[in-house]
Amino acid sequence: MSKPKVFNNWITSLVVVAVLGVAALGVYQFVIAPTLPEEQYTEVGGGEDKPFEFPSIDSSSCVACHTSEAVIAASDWGKDRPVAENTGG
Repeated sequence: MSKPKVFNNWITSLVVVAVLGVAALGVYQFVIAPTLPEEQYTEVGGGEDKPFEFPSIDSSSCVACHTSEAVIAASDWGKDRPVAENTGG
């Protein structure tokens, strides 16, 4: 069986494959996906209208501690790193 004349050019073949791909995605997006049950259609995590449920945390004490000058002065984080020199750059 010989291939159709339209497939003699590789660019034409590529265009045909691209059009078929876009058509398949369109059929899925607008025909198949809306008919799926909601738990299969939404993304993991519930989608935008159903965010992840997690306990609320009062972060006011975190902010107070992490911005306290006494806590920052007592911290030794970064003390082992050399101090940056001004190279004029």
